[in-house]
Amino acid sequence: MLKLGYNEATCKENSTVENDLLLCEKYGYDYIELRLDMLQEYLKTHTVDDLKAFFAKNHIKPFAFNSIENINFCTPEEWEKLVKLFTFGCKVAQQIGNPYIIVVPTVTSEICTCLLYTSDAADEAR
Repeated sequence: MLKLGYNEATCKENSTVENDLLLCEKYGYDYIELRLDMLQEYLKTHTVDDLKAFFAKNHIKPFAFNSIENINFCTPEEWEKLVKLFTFGCKVAQQIGNPYIIVVPTVTSEICTCLLYTSDAADEAR
């Protein structure tokens, strides 16, 4: 059976977690990928229990937190922030029944150039 999911990054600049939840429920979505940055903003005026209660009484359910980004080539200070964000995500995920956290590796022009160079060298070796 096909399930319909919503990724909050779609309209992140023009919406909120609260608004996305209400609209997704209204229009029959099955799942939502909550953005961690938007969730932190939501939790300034709501509680995790509010979020848990919303999911308990509505059809829509959490599918994943989106996302932990820039995980490689970072400074120790940046890594510490990522670990804190990941830990925050794990704690909230356990409470609301969210099964996944999306992790996005860093992609830079240097990496792309390196991959291109490696690919070209492999082609020449054949």
